[in-house]
Amino acid sequence: MAQPTSKITTDSLFVKPGKVTLSGTDSTYVHGTDVVKYSCTKNPTGSTPLTFSPDDASIITQVTFVEPGEYNIALNLKDTSGTPLEDTDNITVTVLPKPVANFTFTSEGANVTEIAQGKSLKLTAVDVDHVDSYMFSCGTNSYSGKDWTIPNVNLSPGSYPFKLVVTDKAGQTAEVTKTITVVHKNWDCPIDTCPTSNPPSSGNCHNCGAPRYQPAQPQVLPASPAVNPAVPQSTGWICQCGVSNAGTQNTCTSCGTAKPGPTPAQQSTPQPQGRNVSQPENTPYMTREETLEAIQAAQSNQETQLSQSQRDGVPKSKLNPWLVGFGLIVLVALASGITYYVGKSPESVANTIKGSNIENHKGKTKVPEFKTPFQYCVEMVKGEGKTDSQAKTTCEGLSL
Repeated sequence: MAQPTSKITTDSLFVKPGKVTLSGTDSTYVHGTDVVKYSCTKNPTGSTPLTFSPDDASIITQVTFVEPGEYNIALNLKDTSGTPLEDTDNITVTVLPKPVANFTFTSEGANVTEIAQGKSLKLTAVDVDHVDSYMFSCGTNSYSGKDWTIPNVNLSPGSYPFKLVVTDKAGQTAEVTKTITVVHKNWDCPIDTCPTSNPPSSGNCHNCGAPRYQPAQPQVLPASPAVNPAVPQSTGWICQCGVSNAGTQNTCTSCGTAKPGPTPAQQSTPQPQGRNVSQPENTPYMTREETLEAIQAAQSNQETQLSQSQRDGVPKSKLNPWLVGFGLIVLVALASGITYYVGKSPESVANTIKGSNIENHKGKTKVPEFKTPFQYCVEMVKGEGKTDSQAKTTCEGLSL
């Protein structure tokens, strides 16, 4: 006679309401002589019996659990072939109700439904018996655990849904979604003696009652440093002659040249036609009328010299023709309006005619072809509308 050994197994000791399979195949017994008997020794439902299928005498059977709770199931094996020998094994099966998911938002130890940017936010799941998994999520972000702490909320102002999914030991799940509102940063009390942080929705400090927005106080700006009128305030300038001058000096202390920078009046004044732009701005120019007057004066002066020489008994041919010609060349060249001398100052023309300034103009301006005083005079008079013979008569006596 063999001593039977009872062993009862099931897929899980934590199950949801419904059918659960029980097995005694791990037991040892003499087939055909032992009696198999399943029974429930603890039923939380009271008098409501459990239902076994196909029956409570099969080595493998199913039991249907309807209500949550702890159930004690026993498997008894008995050898009835002689002296009764038997063995019993017991297991406790816990039928779990459907879990409930819940969590809270807290910030700085207080429950909140809105959070200011930059503040710390904590999500805490409500503890549920026999729950193995807590999973938080928001958008593409997720966190596994009962407590999710976000140290610095950097979301833009608005409402954001957070979801919690819980899973118990029986594989049952539950979820819940809650929304937190993100607002602008908290504001500090404007009173220096009340360093209190207040939520954006509050218009007054919750500690001292001061309004969030204080009226602007007039600011007293520091006085500007006094300006000494005796000290020039503008920068100095360097004349074209190389001399440095003070900013308040309008003319060069060395050569008298005007300070660079045309005045508005100078900018609006049209430049003389034919002016050489390489000339300084303050170079004096002779108009055509002034030049003609100078020629007439030269002719009158020549006639006076001729009369004086005749009175002195000096033949006309004895006059120094080069002296007379040189003076006329200078004046005629100034008024000719031809090529090189148009727009030049009298001093510059005189130097050019004498030849002392010729080298300075090489490569810059074409030097005019040399002409005698008589030729210059004829061209000038013809330019006034006279005929060639009238011009030659007018210019008679000049050096050819």
